[in-house]
Amino acid sequence: MHRSVWHGGRAYFGEFSEDAIRSGEGDSLGWGFYFAENRKGGEYFAKYANFRDGAGYLYEAQLELPDDRVLPLGSSYCQLDAHLRSRVSRVFSGSEMSLGFHSAYRILRDELGDKVASVTLRGVGIRALTAYEDTDPGHGITYLVIDKTCIALTRIFKFSNNPYEWQLLPIPPAT
Repeated sequence: MHRSVWHGGRAYFGEFSEDAIRSGEGDSLGWGFYFAENRKGGEYFAKYANFRDGAGYLYEAQLELPDDRVLPLGSSYCQLDAHLRSRVSRVFSGSEMSLGFHSAYRILRDELGDKVASVTLRGVGIRALTAYEDTDPGHGITYLVIDKTCIALTRIFKFSNNPYEWQLLPIPPAT
């Protein structure tokens, strides 16, 4: 399933790199690439980067994420389809899954560390985790993408304070 999402930050690049993970502002859900369902969420982080560092970039991307490859952290084991239940049961114990996936994932992160927890989930075919954020400016669903192969950049904008505008930029070649 294709999902249009937004990412904001202070660097201008043509592809997402695992080397850049943790170089930005957010890591509340763990190790990976953060995207907001709503443009306002991406704009918030681009403007914040602009305020701090003098440059802010907004990335629009398409995520190729089949439903059985996305772990919704707000759900319980019984709410998942059979394919996704099969994947997560290879990582989480029954007692952890009874807590709900947000708590189970937090336990996994505490035990293994953020990067190893994400790589472990990626190893059983999970490509992203989702969490609903009811925060201002309205991020909507936050995607923590742990498999960069599902990310395709579609547009990049640079934020300017004076005049207030979003300037469309070319996507630089991947390195």
